[in-house]
Amino acid sequence: LAASDAGAASASGVLTEAMVQVIQGGLDSVVATVGQVIPLVVGASISLIALTAGINYALKKVRGVVSKAS
Repeated sequence: LAASDAGAASASGVLTEAMVQVIQGGLDSVVATVGQVIPLVVGASISLIALTAGINYALKKVRGVVSKAS
């Protein structure tokens, strides 16, 4: 190989065009999956925060009733 051929070979990489397309397709699938999962996680997080706040409110009310009964 001539010096210019060696430089061109190393610049092009070892992946074939088919391999690059498969990798790109896999990355596109991962991006789509993350796009589907994020709304579910956000919804579950908001529900958990609301549930925790509701439980804390209920516990305060129960403590107040118990302290008045004592």
